[in-house]
Amino acid sequence: MASAYLETGHYAEALNLFEKQVRSDSKDSVECASALGNIVDCYKGMKRYEEAISAFNQFNAYKTMNGMSLDIYDYQKLATVYYRLGADTLLEHHNQLAYIEKSDSIYAMMSGLS
Repeated sequence: MASAYLETGHYAEALNLFEKQVRSDSKDSVECASALGNIVDCYKGMKRYEEAISAFNQFNAYKTMNGMSLDIYDYQKLATVYYRLGADTLLEHHNQLAYIEKSDSIYAMMSGLS
């Protein structure tokens, strides 16, 4: 149900369900990691980019703690958030440029992963 909400742009509803999944007692590490990654997508969809970055850091920490590594799609998710933060917000010019440069550095790192 949460994935259906996410795919149809109902980000707040999806976020609520993914957060409940993470808090549930029956945590399967793969499912929990997936839910944490989807939380990043929810925040990104709602244009709450700072929260998306924070959620990504939690996602990364969880995967690391459970012996999982980030894949190219995970890095792409983060790069997209930084790009949108730089392009979609009304920040001073140098802040916008810093976020876009961060996005570019992540994409450059990704090219070495493929």
